[in-house]
Amino acid sequence: MSFHKRYISIETILDYLEKKQDLEKLFNSDCYIFRDEISSEVYKLHGEGFTDDEIKLKLNNYGTNC
Repeated sequence: MSFHKRYISIETILDYLEKKQDLEKLFNSDCYIFRDEISSEVYKLHGEGFTDDEIKLKLNNYGTNC
């Protein structure tokens, strides 16, 4: 049995969104190591059921260009 961990940063999230990849693929792991507070908040939004487009809008409003 293997244990999958993933390092997640805002750059990783923006890369997924720019390439039109589902955040579901990014957040499909056993353990997450967040490198910044924004990526942790995006994970929470995703867990609450926000779509990738809604998260993208929130990031744009926050000042992070997607």
